[in-house]
Amino acid sequence: MINTVTIVGNLGQDTEIRYTAGGVPVANFTVTVNEVYTAKDGQKIKKVHWFRVSAFQR
Repeated sequence: MINTVTIVGNLGQDTEIRYTAGGVPVANFTVTVNEVYTAKDGQKIKKVHWFRVSAFQR
């Protein structure tokens, strides 16, 4: 079974490529997602979420 996740945001840092002991390349990078919403009191709230991602095989 393959799990799929879609994150839409900005690249947080340059991608780093490493290799497993078996020679399989693994890409490591971060993605930032900006969230802006209005709280119940009318105040605008801004948050940044950081996702660490490791991608391999596909």
